[in-house]
Amino acid sequence: MDLEQIRALIAPDLGPYFVTTAAVSVENTHNFGGGTIQTSYDALADELDAIGLPLHLDGARLWNASVASGVPMSAFGSRAAAASVCLSKGLGAPIGSVLVGSEELIKEARVWRKRLGAGWRQAGVLAGAGLYAIRNHVERLAEDHAHARQIAEILADAAPGSVKPDQVDTNIVVADLAAAGKTVAEVVAGAKAEGILVGGVGATQLRLVTHLDASSANCRTAAETIARLLR
Repeated sequence: MDLEQIRALIAPDLGPYFVTTAAVSVENTHNFGGGTIQTSYDALADELDAIGLPLHLDGARLWNASVASGVPMSAFGSRAAAASVCLSKGLGAPIGSVLVGSEELIKEARVWRKRLGAGWRQAGVLAGAGLYAIRNHVERLAEDHAHARQIAEILADAAPGSVKPDQVDTNIVVADLAAAGKTVAEVVAGAKAEGILVGGVGATQLRLVTHLDASSANCRTAAETIARLLR
């Protein structure tokens, strides 16, 4: 985390013509950073406390961060005024995110949820799926991390410099195709022709995410297909 960059983004109260920063949100794991883990927010939280700004933890893949680092979920959220966690993605529930915070904050969040048209009746079925995911699918996230590392190693062998396997800590692999002299468009099209669907996040960057429904064999097939295209 680059504190200097965050400081530069915080806008003070400049009157009615500008939007004043009301909170700072940090994502864990970091999506376009290749699933990197931020293990501590203490330095940032100390600065925010000093100027009276709350910290929001966007924990879309916080389960992955906890399993990969060994840091408890409670420790990740200890300095945040609010945190959100996702029950789909790696945990495999069909839908759902959960907001965590103080009783007062949750009461206010429910008001805003209603004002913005969210919420539905008979949500217990989906809540049940979320509970099942939490009780059964957290520790198995380590399998996704191993699959991502496997993909990274295959791509790095095919196109040296495209990805650093030792920096793939969780379930996201971002490969830079510039080293192989390829564009995302041609690799995506070539992979699709062989039955592999993959997406890009820029002109030369390919993003691959492992999850509950992608087996080790699936991941190897996908990686080897893309590796052939890179060669």
